[in-house]
Formats: sequence, C-alpha cells, structure tokens
Amino acid sequence: KLSDLHDGQIPPELVYVSRAKDARRRLGNERSVEQLVSELGFDVVYLQDMKWTEQVQQMSKAQVVVAPHGAGLANMIWSNTLSSVIEIFPVDVRNDCYANLAVKRGAEYSFLVSEHDPQSSGMVDLQELERLILSILKMREAREREPVSS
Repeated sequence: KLSDLHDGQIPPELVYVSRAKDARRRLGNERSVEQLVSELGFDVVYLQDMKWTEQVQQMSKAQVVVAPHGAGLANMIWSNTLSSVIEIFPVDVRNDCYANLAVKRGAEYSFLVSEHDPQSSGMVDLQELERLILSILKMREAREREPVSS
C-alpha cells in the first residue's frame, strides 16, 4: 500500500526535479534554475539518489512539479494533489508523453524550450521560467481563496 510508505515527514507541495547530477543531460544553467525555484518556494529533489519508495514519498503531495524533460516527470503519477506541471524541453526534443500524463491526471500543463547550448541540454530562459511559475502560483493562490460551495 502506498500509504504505508509515509514515514511521518510531510512531502513538499512545490517540487523541482533537478538533473544537476546528470552530466550528460543536465541544463547548462541548472544551478541558476535551482536557485530560482528555491527562491520561489520549491524543494529541489534529485530522484536518482533516492530509492523507489523515497521517490513515491517525495512526490505524493506534489501539487506543482517543474522538471526538465525526462523520466523524473513520470513520478507525477504518485501525487494525489497534482495541479500543475511545467516541463523544460531541450532544444532538439519534442515529446508529449508527459503532457498527456499531466493532463490525464487533471493537471494544467505548460512547457518551455531551452535555448541552444553545445555544452548541455540547453539554457533555460530564467525570466520566462519565473513568469510561468508565478502565473501558476497566482492561480493556485486564487483557487485556495475561493469559497467552498456546499
């Protein structure tokens, strides 16, 4: 049972799945992306360092997930509260598998395409990423303030 995996710690609601430890597929400005999302209240996670059960725990309460395109995004299936996903594509990749998964989970889906960088999977436009995240967080905040109808 998935509920048995919880160790009493409260998982984060805002999650950034980092690729900083992936030498082959990380973003050229991954550390700057990590800093930005941290400042916006996101927990930065390195799923490749976690056991499967820890990944499930980590993602179980995720409401907003931001991540570069890759298998880490598949972990959105463990969230019971998923509302938004932002996927960051490398310059040369277009694949809608995670968009389909997010939409089927009832989440809003956004993406941005990184800029070409021959040394990495691309450079993220930090201003555009911040704009997307702030837009999602404002919508989330507005939903939380809405009166509950009976």
